Amino acid sequence: FLLVREVPEVADASGIISPYGRRQDEPVQAEVLATGPGYRRDSGLDPMPCAVGDTVLLQFRAGTEVRLDGELLRIIPARDIFGVVQG
Repeated sequence: FLLVREVPEVADASGIISPYGRRQDEPVQAEVLATGPGYRRDSGLDPMPCAVGDTVLLQFRAGTEVRLDGELLRIIPARDIFGVVQG
């Protein structure tokens, strides 16, 4: 599992940012804040597909929202990652 923070969207020409105006089938960019040890297999652990500090693409509304120290974060399974944008 990963702990991520969504990367804010760039405002449109009018300067308005609205998460409700997003299409739900569009992927979301997020920054990886923490990762688990990897996938458990019979042969041991497979590494995570990303590392702390990477920017990843996720499914819209993937995982579970949690609030830590007043900040809204998401805990997501690694299978919900489409790919690493920056690493």
